[in-house]
Amino acid sequence: MDDNERNLDVVLPRVYAVHYTLVGMATHSACELEVLGWVANDYEAPHTIAGDIARESGRATSEAQVRTALLALAQSGMVQAYVYEAHAQRYKPITHGEAAAAADPWFMSTAVGNAEFERHAN
Repeated sequence: MDDNERNLDVVLPRVYAVHYTLVGMATHSACELEVLGWVANDYEAPHTIAGDIARESGRATSEAQVRTALLALAQSGMVQAYVYEAHAQRYKPITHGEAAAAADPWFMSTAVGNAEFERHAN
């Protein structure tokens, strides 16, 4: 195994235990890859994902850990950050920096994030 390749066991949504060899995501942690799976199909907030991980895996995961992972994924283009505009009833895309400063950011995987996640799931 070279420096750009790591073997990781990751617990994914719905308790799928999957073994991954990360080759183009060497800069992303196992936590980030796990969190990426939770934002693949819907807008999600860090507190929701932290609760889902704890419930599905039995592992305590803090909202701060999930938020840190999501911000790293947003910075790398794997997820898009949003704020919910209640008056317009829509999610508005925001930058990584705006998400870091936002009180309640939401996140969803981008096409790049979905492709990368699927590539490692297969």
